Amino acid sequence: MKRIALFGTIAKAETLPDFLFFLSRLLDLGAHISVEEEFLISLKKRSLLGSFDLSLLDEESLSKASLIISFGGDGTFLRTVHKVEHLTTPILAINGGHLGFLTDIDASEALSYIDRLLANDYRIEERSILSVEVEGRFLGYAFNEVAIQRRETGSMITVETHINEDYLADYAADGLIVAPPSGSTAYSLSVNGPIVAPHCPVILLTPVAPHSLSMRPVVIPDNAIINLKVHSRSSSFTIAVDGRFSVFPSGVPIVIRQATHKVSIIRLGTHSFYETLRTKLMWGKNPR
Repeated sequence: MKRIALFGTIAKAETLPDFLFFLSRLLDLGAHISVEEEFLISLKKRSLLGSFDLSLLDEESLSKASLIISFGGDGTFLRTVHKVEHLTTPILAINGGHLGFLTDIDASEALSYIDRLLANDYRIEERSILSVEVEGRFLGYAFNEVAIQRRETGSMITVETHINEDYLADYAADGLIVAPPSGSTAYSLSVNGPIVAPHCPVILLTPVAPHSLSMRPVVIPDNAIINLKVHSRSSSFTIAVDGRFSVFPSGVPIVIRQATHKVSIIRLGTHSFYETLRTKLMWGKNPR
């Protein structure tokens, strides 16, 4: 029996019929599906489950799952990654949202891949993530980025940055983004960071609104340890790990490094990273 953990968000109602038909077929073929509470409640409120035999997802059923399905957009996928960040269970991301840059297949395609999914006929793509410590305490894992930012003030912050034991720079800016390759198309891209293919063994450092024209993004090896200290006139600053905010006093030591494990993503579709750049981000598109 294939045990599946399901996380989801109803972002676009028009994608639900295809996805529910996909779920129904999985159940018919003997799969056992456990659904996170929030998504299960949303489906029940819409009276969409009918006679579906679904169970509530808990720690035990999550640990026994042989695969995880994320249904929604990129935000749902990131939430799923953080819910299961202590596991190495592969994740299939089905786009039921808008852009879906991180998802693998659309809801309308899911049914056509069901036999391959149940037969484990897919490839696994491993994505590196970052581990963040503040004052020696683990803060979280980042799939997209760690954003060191000023608080709600007009003053810049200064981010004292060392790579391993070597001093790099004091970034006088609104913030500094530290990202694995997967995050190069997220926040970092919006502040002119480089696009990096997912399997490149690197980490990106991208300043946000730097107060110097010479402060450009830097790409470093992924085995580097990044040591940061933030100095701020407001005496505090924020750290956003994939959008999850925490406030810290200025001067606390921050250590960022590549995590010892990776996120495993199921790939059923045939599209490449470069094709996704062209079709979803319109990269290189001629506007004429």
